[in-house]
Amino acid sequence: MNGRQTTFGTLAVIAGAGAFYVSFQETARITAIGGFPMMARLGLMMLFIALLRSVLGRPGAQRTNLAYVMALAVSLVYDAAIAVVVYEASTLLTFTRDERTGKLRSALNEPLRELLFSDAVVALSITLGALLYRSPAEAPALFRWPASIRPACGFALAAAGISWALLTVMALLGRGRAWRSSLRSLFFLILRTPLGAAIAILLTMALQMEGGGAMAILCAAALLAARFAYTRYQSGRAQYERIIGALSEAIEAKDSYAQGHAARVERCAAMVGRAMGLSGRRLSDLKLASRLHDIGKVGIDDIMLRKDSTLDEREWKDMRKHPVIGHKIIEEIELSERVKGAVLHHHESYDGTGYPQGLKMSELPIEDSILATSSAFIAMLCDRAYRPGLSVDQAMDVLREGSGRQFHPEVVRAFQKCAKRLRTA
Repeated sequence: MNGRQTTFGTLAVIAGAGAFYVSFQETARITAIGGFPMMARLGLMMLFIALLRSVLGRPGAQRTNLAYVMALAVSLVYDAAIAVVVYEASTLLTFTRDERTGKLRSALNEPLRELLFSDAVVALSITLGALLYRSPAEAPALFRWPASIRPACGFALAAAGISWALLTVMALLGRGRAWRSSLRSLFFLILRTPLGAAIAILLTMALQMEGGGAMAILCAAALLAARFAYTRYQSGRAQYERIIGALSEAIEAKDSYAQGHAARVERCAAMVGRAMGLSGRRLSDLKLASRLHDIGKVGIDDIMLRKDSTLDEREWKDMRKHPVIGHKIIEEIELSERVKGAVLHHHESYDGTGYPQGLKMSELPIEDSILATSSAFIAMLCDRAYRPGLSVDQAMDVLREGSGRQFHPEVVRAFQKCAKRLRTA
């Protein structure tokens, strides 16, 4: 954090502290009137928001989580001051899971400046956003359907916009090119705020019904369970990606010429796949296959992998086994058949003269041809002890010459479209 960020963060924290002080005084007044039942309701909401924050984390520039939505609902039912106090008090009971160790830790253990700035953003966004919902000169009014819908939506949009603005200014003060990610965050904000507003309004209406508090908690708990399941899926996916990365690194440790090869093939294949209009799922499978395509080399003798001269016929016969070995290694892993097929067929040729099965690329999924061409293209660019690497233009010439024989003509045309980007990649 540089000096400008420190100054801005300090000013935001001071403003947030002022908003919290005013909110605390108002909450104390309302609680004194409501007595113990009001205190019990506030305590329950504080515990529930703390639970949501512990599972979902803090709302960021690109998203508005359920804890923030719950705070908006509290603002609509009671008052923005109560929402600010309840949300800030929930920090004391919020726990987060350390990604490195997997252990729970209190939110209070986070860096103090980050914690204070984050809570200041929430306090300011709710306090200022509420000005569009209720005039400070008027007595707090209950949410009414449908008269309150328009101002409530304005409140949610203003609160989300203020939060985005504060986080964006902080990011821009840190690095000059942050405006791109800020615009992307704004795009997601525009898409997700209406949904957050709708959920907040539904929670508000449920809280106003007889027995609605329990109903709102059950609905929020269902959403929380769905989010928790998705979070667990993401965690498992991340672990899965780390395992894939470890397998790829195992190959690079055996073959000194393979350092970074899989990553370069992945970038190249993804670029060509996008140029050919592959869907997101197929692109994801292609990138995964690119990272794993040489995994079978773990079963090849290290001497052959590190040999400084061309391989003899016997050695080539053994080397040609690596696609089959790689396919057997990943056969029992929960991967799509597209990934497994691409790993097996990444040395086949368009005319059927490749290996290990001598199949024609025209009979195989286009991803297999993209991976085969990308792997060959990247290999041509690399220096070897027995030959220097080719330039991008020279490698493109080889692709054109082999089009219709070794390489799929459509894939070669896609490479030609990407030639300029490949030169700078």
